[in-house]
Amino acid sequence: MREKVSTPEFLRELEAAKAEILKPTGKRRKRGAIVEGSLTHTANLYFASAEFERLDESTKAQRRTLMGKLCKKHGSKRVKQMLPRHVRSIRDALAKTPGTANNTIKSLRAVMKWASSRDLIDTNPCTGIEKLKPNKQGGFPAWTIQDVEAYRARHDGTPRVGNSVRNGLTPLRRR
Repeated sequence: MREKVSTPEFLRELEAAKAEILKPTGKRRKRGAIVEGSLTHTANLYFASAEFERLDESTKAQRRTLMGKLCKKHGSKRVKQMLPRHVRSIRDALAKTPGTANNTIKSLRAVMKWASSRDLIDTNPCTGIEKLKPNKQGGFPAWTIQDVEAYRARHDGTPRVGNSVRNGLTPLRRR
């Protein structure tokens, strides 16, 4: 700016500078387009990698599902700008289901480890992120010998009780 601040000439020069900055370049991204360097782009590269292909089918399916959910919310964000605090925030947002939170971070950790090995990121933001402890749900107490005997006394001989229940209560025998 060459003019004095608050003069009409300064304001005209300021408006001209704004117009130049906001001038369309002709390069517009399509809505929903995957941006290079984004989490979605990096995850897709990982899914096409040899390392991913060597995984068990169930592991691949789980990672695709969890990363898909993560990319719906954070997919446009740049992986180079991701910090450990962002990963903790993602984990903590899923804290009601610690298993899902831990598996999501495990999947993200694998993607980031791969990205780091390919020099797509400088440091892995998942390093040092601890797992959440599972919720204590109590569950059912283990049966005692007396419980098993009471069950057998009541249900043995009953045609509706399946073999799977009976087999579960019978110790394995070697032949």
